[in-house]
Formats: sequence, structure tokens, C-alpha cells
Amino acid sequence: MWLRIVLRMVAAGGVLGAVAVVWVVVTALMARSQLQNVQGEIGQLRSAIADGRMGDARSLAAQVRGHAHRADQLTSGPAWWAGASVPGAGDPLESIRALTSAGDRLGRHAVPALMTVATNLDPATLRRSGNEINIAAIAASRPALKLATEQLAAAAAQVHASPASTWISTVDRGRSQLLTKLTNLSGTLNSADRAATLMPAMLGVNKPMRYFVGVQNEAEARGTGGIPGTYAIVVAYHGKVRITQIGSDTEMEKLDVTTDLGPDFQSLYGSALPMRHFANSNVSPHFPYAARIWAAMWRQKSGQRIDGAIALDPTALGYFLKMTGPAHLADGTVVSASNLSSLTQQQAYVRYHDTTRRKAYLVGLAKAVETKILGGEGNPLALMQAASLAANQRRILVWAADPRLEAELQKTPMSGIIPQTKTAYAGLAVINAAGSKLDYYLNRRVTWQRSCNPHDVTARITLRNGAPASGLPAYVTFRSDSRAKSAKPGDNRLHVQWYASAGSKLLGLTVEGKPGLVSTHQERGHPVYLVDLELPQGVTRTIVLHLHDPTTGTPQILRQPLVHPLAMTTSQARCTP
Repeated sequence: MWLRIVLRMVAAGGVLGAVAVVWVVVTALMARSQLQNVQGEIGQLRSAIADGRMGDARSLAAQVRGHAHRADQLTSGPAWWAGASVPGAGDPLESIRALTSAGDRLGRHAVPALMTVATNLDPATLRRSGNEINIAAIAASRPALKLATEQLAAAAAQVHASPASTWISTVDRGRSQLLTKLTNLSGTLNSADRAATLMPAMLGVNKPMRYFVGVQNEAEARGTGGIPGTYAIVVAYHGKVRITQIGSDTEMEKLDVTTDLGPDFQSLYGSALPMRHFANSNVSPHFPYAARIWAAMWRQKSGQRIDGAIALDPTALGYFLKMTGPAHLADGTVVSASNLSSLTQQQAYVRYHDTTRRKAYLVGLAKAVETKILGGEGNPLALMQAASLAANQRRILVWAADPRLEAELQKTPMSGIIPQTKTAYAGLAVINAAGSKLDYYLNRRVTWQRSCNPHDVTARITLRNGAPASGLPAYVTFRSDSRAKSAKPGDNRLHVQWYASAGSKLLGLTVEGKPGLVSTHQERGHPVYLVDLELPQGVTRTIVLHLHDPTTGTPQILRQPLVHPLAMTTSQARCTP
């Protein structure tokens, strides 16, 4: 590659003398070595911080700064300036200079700022004792986080301004890879900055904060994930978090609240009576709707106001248990990250046919798990990483009653909102319409494709009921819907909802290749196409929608969390000119 640079530079008219050309090649090789050192040290630095080895982290940070600065020095000076100035031929040198300069900026400014953050959030001091978080340390991290975010944006701008396409493909790939990494890191830092802004207030820096926590059972699908099975009331004050009450869903029944969520909500979900039945309170994928209903229900039940609501599922709780270690039940059962989902959403129905005993078991299990998570074990940073993973999968959702806090939350994945956006959007939500617990066995696959006409979109939804043909408890297969008499054990029924980009129009819909019945609704500015689908045991069925979509580009995806994650692919059809 470097011989090609020499030949191109000489062929460009001898702008640089032979000595200068050799200098550029030699220093470029040396700079590459320095950057390779930086790349390896960054990985080691990340591990050291995650493990709490702050001494090693500080040493590695100094090495990153030194190597990044040396790489920038090696690609500076008259020879590099002259070479980069050669029209066309000098483009790779210009890009290399941008990469090393950006690396030097990050090494001199962003890395020290992040080390300040890491020191403030040192696991040894972040958790003061047991279930108490050091709020002051979180708040003290904000200035450094802001500086790191600003420097990252400036570095990305430097790289972005360099030539995107030169005559050396390896340089172009390096530029593209660095931009991708900077974009991903920018998203991480922005999320961390918002967390540092939100957490002190939400952990009760000024006053006690009361939260309603709904644990969702994905064996029976609802819009935000699964049916709310158990609930807890959690209070946070001065960083100390405690559980004040845990109960089952039966305690939240026989309530009837009034919460105005608009005519679109009433049109789409009114027949499910979500204001009356706690089991249907989270029927919409837009979590703030469920949160507002929960707030009204708890106020009616207890007379208490809540300051926020949290939804999570057994998979999310499993992520936390992976960091803290397993919980133990009174009967000796070990509850771990690997078995929590099956214990709560499958095995509980086999073990306890009596509903009262099963609900008591699930409440006891919830107490054991939540006590373990809040009990002071586990690296706080690792627990934050688990929360981030769960939030990105919509497995932990948070709503704040304070409009200012909620506005900040809605900039993060954990808000669980359906965004009101004019850009491309696509998503599948399924709601159990049978009253069964068969969605534990549901598999979902979606392919979304734009045609050669960019406003023609095809969405193919494939659903498989993988429930076994026999051996399931009657409670799991029981159906309470109008088709129960004609159904066989293991047959399921789903309301399948497809969310499209704002302004989209349905051109046609088929179920198993035949025209299907569909009702059209709206939610948060998005058309919602609903199909009432019977899904027998062991059967796979496919729904295909043909849409006119006024947007362009790849859509933002709504991923409803269930036991088996949604498999979704998006693509643009290959078209000949």
C-alpha cells in the first residue's frame, strides 16, 4: 500500500522530493504502530475500569494519551502538509491526518475526563452500604461526562470532514470504522450523561420517591411485553432503595379508574377495558399509557401518589442476577439468571395447579430475587450495564410523573415510548386474545423491505406456535375467548398489530397467501393494522402487508420483548438502473 503512495505522489508532479516521500511513508508506518497500541490499550482500559482496577486504569489511560499524541506528531509537519495538499493524490494523507488528530484530541481531553468519571463511579465507593447508592458521586460525574461528550463530537467532526473516498481502500475503511465507533461511543456517553442527570432526582436526592413496579409475565403477551403478574412498591430516598410492599395481580383487580389517554387509545384498546382490568393495563406498547393507569390504580387502592412506574420482566431480572449471583427460596430452590424465566413463566404452572398457591409462590420468588438485587451484592457498574442491556431490549421501562424528568427519560430507550416521528418506523406487537399462557412458546420473525420504488414497502410477519402437542397444564392451554369451544388444547389466538411510518397507506394484506381481514387504527401518529389471528398448536402462519410508505431510509424498529426475541431484518431491494 505504501509503495502505491510513493508512486502516486511522484506521479503527481514531484510536489514532494524523494526524501519527503520516504519520510511520509516511514512516519505513516510508525503512526500506524502507535494507533495499534492505542486500540489494544483501550480494550484493556475498558476491562480495568469494569473490574474496578483503577490503578491499572490510570496507567493505561496515560499510555493511550502518549501513543495517540505520538501518532499525531508523526503525521504532522511540512512533508505531511504538502502531501495532503496534492489534489486527489493527497486525499489519503488528509484522512490519515484527520484520524490521528482526532485520536490525539480524545487522548488529551476525552480519556482524562472519562477517567474522572470512572474514579467518581468506582464500585468501591459508588455503593455506600447495601442498598444505598452514592448520589453525590453520580452528580459529580456530570461535568466530566459533558466534557468527554463535547470532545468526542469534535473528534467525530474532524474525521467526518476528511475525504470519505480516496484511492486507498484501507484508509477509507479505517475512517469508516472510526466514525462508527465514535458514533456508538457518543450514544453511550449521551445515555450516561442523561443517567447522571436523572438518577440523583429519581433516587430521592431531595425527597422520597415512590415507584410502582410491574413484573411482566411474557407467557401471556401484552403490548409492553407480558401480562403484569406481580407488583412491588419501591421507595428511594437519599440513594437508599427499599421495597415496602409486594403483591400479586389479584390484589389490583376490582379497580376502575378514569385516565384520559385520547380517542385513538380508546378506539384501539377500549374493548379490553384496560382502566378496569390490571391484566390489560399495559395492552399498548407505549409504556407511559400503562404507567399512568398504574398510577391511577394505586392511588385508588392505597390513597398514595407514585412518583414513577417501572416495568420489567424475568429476563431483565436474570441479567441482574448474573451480576449478583443466585437467590435462594425457602424450599431450597436456587434462582439464577439461567432458570428465572422458565421458573416464573413455565415451571410454576406445572408445579402449582392451584392458582392461589402458584401466585403465592411467584410473590415469594419475586421477594427473594428483588431482595438479592437490592441487597448490596454485585458491582454497581455491572448492574448499570445490565440495566442498560435490558433497557435497549425494552425489558426494563421507566416513567416519571414529573414532566421534566419524563422529558429526559423519553430521550432514552428505557422510556418505552412509541415516538411521534415523521421518519421511517416499523414494528410488530402481539397481544394474547385467548387468555392462555401459550406465548412462552411463540416465535416471531419479520422481514421488511423497500422495493425499487422506495415508497413501496413489504412487511412479512411469520408467527409459529411452538407449544407441545400434549403435557401442558390445563391452566396454560385454557381459553376464555369466544372461540374456546372450537379450539384444541395448545391452540392460541393473537391480536397482531403492525405499526407503520406516519402517513403510510395499506395497499393489500394476505394471511397464508389469501386476502385477510384487517382493521385500521392510529396510535401516536402511526397507522396500526390489526389482524385477529387464530394460531393452532404447531402451526406457522404468515401475514404479508404491502404498504405505501412516504418516508425513506431504514426504519426505527419497535421490538416487543417476549420470551423468544423478535427476529427482524430490514433491506432495500437490489435494483438495476
